[in-house]
Amino acid sequence: MRRRTAFLLLVFILCLGIYARPVSAATPSISSKKVYIKAGGKKQLKIKGASGKISWKSSNKKVASVSNKGLVTTKKCGSTYITATFKYKAGKKKKKKKLSCKMTVYSMNTETMTIKKGSQASVNLYGTKQEKWISSDPLIATISKSGRIQAVQPGSCTITGSINGISYKRKIKVSGFREDLITLTETGAAATLNLVNESGTKVYTSSNENVARIVGSQVVPVGPGSCTVTAAVNGVYYTCPVVVKKKSATIFIEYLENYHQYIMAHGDMFIRNFTVGLTSFEKAQAKIDAGETVGITCVVPCRWALYAMGVKRKDGNALLSCNNGTFKGQYTGGMVETFDYITSGEVVGLSVKTAVDRGLLRKGDIIGFKGKTHTFVYSGNGYMVYEGGSSCLKNGHYPNGITQNYGVGSYRLNECKISEIMRWKE
Repeated sequence: MRRRTAFLLLVFILCLGIYARPVSAATPSISSKKVYIKAGGKKQLKIKGASGKISWKSSNKKVASVSNKGLVTTKKCGSTYITATFKYKAGKKKKKKKLSCKMTVYSMNTETMTIKKGSQASVNLYGTKQEKWISSDPLIATISKSGRIQAVQPGSCTITGSINGISYKRKIKVSGFREDLITLTETGAAATLNLVNESGTKVYTSSNENVARIVGSQVVPVGPGSCTVTAAVNGVYYTCPVVVKKKSATIFIEYLENYHQYIMAHGDMFIRNFTVGLTSFEKAQAKIDAGETVGITCVVPCRWALYAMGVKRKDGNALLSCNNGTFKGQYTGGMVETFDYITSGEVVGLSVKTAVDRGLLRKGDIIGFKGKTHTFVYSGNGYMVYEGGSSCLKNGHYPNGITQNYGVGSYRLNECKISEIMRWKE
């Protein structure tokens, strides 16, 4: 029985040997088919299943080279194919085969990038697939999905991206004028030019020095109007618009001058009297157009001008009057925001003529006199403004309009003493 069992086992083993088929060799493969790699980096490629010598070759040696052992050395941005040529066993035969790896070489410049305000730039990453870009401060610079940077306002921020699983950061500086527009007031304070993120020598010029001129790194107002300030730095030019506004005092005097022309043109329609309710020049015009006379006193044109300029007391009225030498009670609301209330100092107690001679009055000063219910406005260059209608001339009161004759009329400006002044805050 034992002999029979052993015999059958021997027959089975012999049968296996007769019918066993040869096992095929594994299909050759390359260790990587696609590689994203930073310029200057190295990558070892291997072939599995090769038999004998492997020949390596780069399709673009300027982008990357490969050694005879498959070590790839990248040089600059671009793409190349690294190809391995070899033989492998296919049963009892040897076959020739080629396998390739596409190498994409990119650069990640991490140096700080300076971009001019309003300009665009790119992160210049060759052949990469940007997954996401973020700016640490979109108010300074934004970045699109494709890596396009838009400089918005001067300042600094950092852009962050993920490129094929590799983190990328770069600091961005936006250069340019801090202000989009510089607004000044004639004869007012100068403004310092803030050119951000430019360290070179700056040369500033003004397109119109009758409006604003340059003194060092400041722009100085000269007269009303607009111009452009240009800064040249190492061949790069930056511009900033400048607007010089009229002083409120100047606008105030212009209103009074226009009112004077209208009053003189309508002669006897204006009389020296006070008409209740005529808070604006337009209301007076309506009465004149209707053939009615309009009462006018020293303070009425001031009220009209302040109303037109939106300067009002706390109660919402633009009325202004000097009662018995004081503006007390009028200095509320917008009056406080607009005027300095002068009740003491060198100018108080002087006659208008003396104050003018000493240069102590400013254009647009609204002046009250000691012990009098009367208001004068100083228009500059020694001149005063007063309106009283045609009856003023007939009754010997102070002449209408703007004059410099201090000794004429019932209010002699070489004698009346200044008690208070409402002075424009500029």
